[in-house]
Amino acid sequence: MNLPHKPLLLYDGQCAFCRMWIDRWKAMTGDRVEYATSADYTAAAKVSSPAGASATTSASDNPAVGPRVPIPREEFKKSVVLILPDGSRQSGAQAVLTAIGTSPVAWMLLFLYRKFSIFRDGAEAAYRIVAGHREEMYLLTRVLWGKSVVPPGFAAGRWLFLRGMALVYGVAFASLGSQILGLVGSRGISPATMFLDAVHERMGSAGALLYPTLAWLDPGDGFLGGLCVAGMVASGLLLLGLAPRVAAFACWVLYFSLVVVGQVFLQFQWDVLLLEAGFLTIFYAPSGFLRALPDAAEPPRFVRWLLWLLVFRLMFMSGVVKLAAGDPNWWNLSALSFHYQTQCLPTPLAWYAHQLPAWLHQASAFVMFTIEIGAPLLLFTPRRLRHLGVFLLLGLQVLILLTGNFAFFNWLSIVLCLSVLDDALTKKLIPGFLTVKTGKPAIAGDSALRRPAGSVPPTRLRRLRSAVVIGAFSLMLALNFNQLAGLVIPRSWWPGTVASLSAWASHYHVVNGYGLFRVMTTKRPEIVVEGSNDRANWTPYEFRFKPGDVSRELPWVAPHQPRLDWQTWFAALGRYQDNGWLVNLAIRLMEASPEATDLLVANPFPDRPPAFVRALLYEYRFSTTAEREATGAIWVRTLNSVYLPPFSLDGR
Repeated sequence: MNLPHKPLLLYDGQCAFCRMWIDRWKAMTGDRVEYATSADYTAAAKVSSPAGASATTSASDNPAVGPRVPIPREEFKKSVVLILPDGSRQSGAQAVLTAIGTSPVAWMLLFLYRKFSIFRDGAEAAYRIVAGHREEMYLLTRVLWGKSVVPPGFAAGRWLFLRGMALVYGVAFASLGSQILGLVGSRGISPATMFLDAVHERMGSAGALLYPTLAWLDPGDGFLGGLCVAGMVASGLLLLGLAPRVAAFACWVLYFSLVVVGQVFLQFQWDVLLLEAGFLTIFYAPSGFLRALPDAAEPPRFVRWLLWLLVFRLMFMSGVVKLAAGDPNWWNLSALSFHYQTQCLPTPLAWYAHQLPAWLHQASAFVMFTIEIGAPLLLFTPRRLRHLGVFLLLGLQVLILLTGNFAFFNWLSIVLCLSVLDDALTKKLIPGFLTVKTGKPAIAGDSALRRPAGSVPPTRLRRLRSAVVIGAFSLMLALNFNQLAGLVIPRSWWPGTVASLSAWASHYHVVNGYGLFRVMTTKRPEIVVEGSNDRANWTPYEFRFKPGDVSRELPWVAPHQPRLDWQTWFAALGRYQDNGWLVNLAIRLMEASPEATDLLVANPFPDRPPAFVRALLYEYRFSTTAEREATGAIWVRTLNSVYLPPFSLDGR
């Protein structure tokens, strides 16, 4: 009797449901498991009997066929059968899990089956239910997965994702490059030189580890501008597919360096989101030098899962934190009645959205919560539901884009969603997509009765590499879980090691927490900076994009981010004592720093800088339809108070 050299899974070849899932398991297990239909096995068993042995020597010599003992067809109708190399047989859930447990992605299921009786009993019960309703399960499978349950691959999706990341990086570097000197240059608002000197004075050489940045080499204006230019070059290389992994690493290092020295001006959620997504992109990008066109090479599965988990955390946490904060405006669904006019930089469509009836704002908030909390859960379901979740998230991002200028945040969110699209859907959305030749992944074990048995055992180096990958993946999973657990478990309850690990990951922006608009602002305070030479006549400085002149049109500015405008919006919600950079801005205006005034629309004191600067606090609201028709004004404002009292460089 010949025994198989590796497990042999036998199944009912006349069952369409069985054939669909066998194809899936073949793709998972590769050459580690052989497959054969019950009919082929029965035929091979008959010809291997002593009476026919002389006529079928070649058939009986095939070790993949296994022991020549006929198995009753009734057994195949109830369950698949797994024949192990030692001649033992398994059936039901045990057979399936033992077979697919040889796969790197399913070994945990086999572990749970063997170690926990509750899991074992549940798996067997579920198998009996499925096996007893194959026709119904076949229809359900077609609805949830389509014609095939074999993963169609993600090579084209990776190509799109990498180009999207390159474009977002390029916009981020270019946008920052146009402002970097005014923000943190030597004559900017918060000079990088002063910041790094303060870090070194307080922490010594340890400061370079806690605040790692290439600017330690040279915090001068030329070097800061050079970092932005280098970032644009690196993003261009990533876009062209030239040494994509090296280019992705360069983009991440350069942007991280700028985030560190950018201080308060680069502490927005999309900055840390870009760093977290960029960190994963390093490992998601293919190796090699020239990878301009999509090919059949599949991206690393573990990294793809981490990208999906990032999409899940980003969207799910954004919905949950609004409810967890306890803001009644979110709970009673009235928040969007304020949002369009209180957000930092409304688009022209935001004024019209604000005029919608209250019931529609409430309905919109309900839909938003449904998408933010519900759609991310679909990312881990069968492919058709997963695609539905992706399209819901993409639709939400487009709606936000239409009414708010949130820098590159929405565009980056859209790019992250591209990592969820598989090749089959990509080809439907973009027919003939760059003639990409992805197709289905190779399926090993297509004919258990024809292929010679035997497999190459993994080398020690491969085992070590697998251990490192699994260890790194497990660590990233733990960090992701920490962020999600923080939604319901107070950080003070965490063990010290867990808290330290989570703090380290957040400090280096490897895994971050997300959630915009936890508490909805119901009013819109705005800071208006003014200058004077006599303390009697004051002239306002007009910011480039944030509200000032009540009749100025609302802008379209995203994905560019005017960081001074954004930071001034945040400052208006607090006190000037907590926003020292605003005092620095006033000083730079009195010094006539061209780098600082370039951040504004124009310098109203071209001949002589003002001797005094102050800041007033106004309350802005959108004009009504009648007010806009009568005056043409988009805003109506009321003076609230003096935000920053008048002061001068000489202390007058």
